[in-house]
Amino acid sequence: MIFEIASGETALNIPKLRRNGFGDSGNMVELGYGVLAKGNKFAGADYRNVFMLIDRNAGDKTDIHENIIIRCSRKDASREKLIFDNIFMDTDGSGFDTFTFASFDGILARLTPHDASCTGGKPRKDGSLDISMVVGLPSFSYSLLADSVENMEKGAVASRGNFTTKTYTVKNLLPGNYSLLIKQNAGIDITAESTGGVEYAHAVGRRKQGEVTWTIPSLTSDYRAGLCTTLGLGKNILHGFDVKNATAQVVVEGKPMGAAVTLNGGDALGIIFTPDTVSYTVNGIVVHRAAKKAGLGWLFGMGFNKGLSTIDGLSIDGGDFALTSVSRGVAYETKKAVEDSMAVIIGSECSPNVPKAQARSAENTSSIERQAHSALTVTRKDGTGMAFSAELRLAKETDAELLVYDTSGRLLSRTDMAGGTIKRADFTVPQTGVYVVKALTLEEEFTRKIMANY
Repeated sequence: MIFEIASGETALNIPKLRRNGFGDSGNMVELGYGVLAKGNKFAGADYRNVFMLIDRNAGDKTDIHENIIIRCSRKDASREKLIFDNIFMDTDGSGFDTFTFASFDGILARLTPHDASCTGGKPRKDGSLDISMVVGLPSFSYSLLADSVENMEKGAVASRGNFTTKTYTVKNLLPGNYSLLIKQNAGIDITAESTGGVEYAHAVGRRKQGEVTWTIPSLTSDYRAGLCTTLGLGKNILHGFDVKNATAQVVVEGKPMGAAVTLNGGDALGIIFTPDTVSYTVNGIVVHRAAKKAGLGWLFGMGFNKGLSTIDGLSIDGGDFALTSVSRGVAYETKKAVEDSMAVIIGSECSPNVPKAQARSAENTSSIERQAHSALTVTRKDGTGMAFSAELRLAKETDAELLVYDTSGRLLSRTDMAGGTIKRADFTVPQTGVYVVKALTLEEEFTRKIMANY
């Protein structure tokens, strides 16, 4: 690392280089989406959902789980370019790297489980699971359900929560088999910047009952959000929260009330309202309740004070909604709900066998298993990138059908698979993008995600 040089020239700024990558020196990849690429699907995509996928073996892989995935670093709107910094090609010296680009609005999580320790021959409840969100936009929610865990009923909730960071660790787990559901929550991400006055936004429509929730992505915001009776440019919010940096304070009848609650990044705030009451929640726990009549119905509003404020995953009754009366300093993006599920095994240091999980792992180490992932394979048939062949290998002969969905959950095709214990079926997709392929038998379901190349 260069801290000082004798010539007086500017020293190499390592922190800046790490933060900005090789964009500083011009060693980067650019993807154009402008006039010369009319109809380009990347033009309207959130740059955070555009990726460069590298296959180090110059093969024909289409499964996003088997490629190196690099998220777009930034968008240069003036030149209509998407910029990818810190690109290293042919790192193994083979000379066989190939790459493509994809726009993906689903989610992809990579998981690292850690074994529970052992004391006196008995496993402790200190196993853990690291979740790394490779693809997806905050906020996220997860549910970890017991599948085969000692002293837990099947389907019991081992852990549940929300997070807004790229990485998250689920702690205090017993060894055993679990099912993990991860969801990118539907809602609205808001960024507001005020240089002095109050910036504001309101939800469309009056409601007499419902639930409003949002998460805290950073601890540098200053705003009031909650229920109001008229559109008052963010200044007449009667019931909600005052959020100032790392604290939140309940607001009742327009006035802060009680002690402020300390916040952490990823915490969730909520307001549950009925025709007769308003309840205030922090991470799903009611911290205050007021008896208030809804009258003609409540509006939801936000008023942002000086500085930069952010809200993630703002939703009403678990879904997104339209905004109105949005001031110039407020920017927002609506995102849909997307979910994925995986099977997880937390191992134990006490025994070479995972309790009640020997069929999934013969070793004591923790592992991740996508549901029947290896039995179903999908390969590209030709150079168009739109035609594919699916193969399903079964232990016994049975009927099977192949279903293809887009990332919104819309069924595109349904085909009976031919063959004995090795089933095959061909299919095509209409355009570039990511698709979910499912093979169904009477007893099992097999899933693959594929990418139709750009």
